[in-house]
Amino acid sequence: MENTYKELIGRLSDLLTRAGYRMATAESCTGGMVGSLCTAVAGSSDWFSGGIIAYANHVKERVLGVPAESLEKYGAVSDEVVRHMAVGALRVCGAQASVALSGVAGPGGGSPEKPVGTVWLAVAVENRADAYRIDLEAVQRLHPDCARITERDRAIVVATRYHFAGDRDAVRTQAARTALRDLADLLALQHT
Repeated sequence: MENTYKELIGRLSDLLTRAGYRMATAESCTGGMVGSLCTAVAGSSDWFSGGIIAYANHVKERVLGVPAESLEKYGAVSDEVVRHMAVGALRVCGAQASVALSGVAGPGGGSPEKPVGTVWLAVAVENRADAYRIDLEAVQRLHPDCARITERDRAIVVATRYHFAGDRDAVRTQAARTALRDLADLLALQHT
């Protein structure tokens, strides 16, 4: 594992441990890469609950609770769908923090609206009044271009559209790294 991943995961694990949170993943285009990176680190069982590889839409719907109407109206690679995936991962895995990714890794499958390299990424963190709260204004400053910051099922959910350059491996690798970074950045905004 590259040093940058170790540093990212080290930061993330420290933040999760400090908050008393466990993490989960809901991955489509990355196919479990984020979960694999997390569990490659010794001691990850202290803060990593598990993940769902929801590559097919019926898995997104049946396991993670993404409404069929959202998949039909917006498509799997969308703000709406990754937000549902992130909240579903919290529920299914009994976690308080999650990442969800859905994208077009290529080489085919792109469209003018969603070209190859497009990845929607959502991070969700439970907002507990008795422990940590997240400053929503700070989230907006951190993610000024995000599609939407919502509170759903007692969680702050931030969905962001990215476009990554390169081949399939490059897109997936950049998406996984960005997911780790975005979740750590959101957790760092917590205050007591």
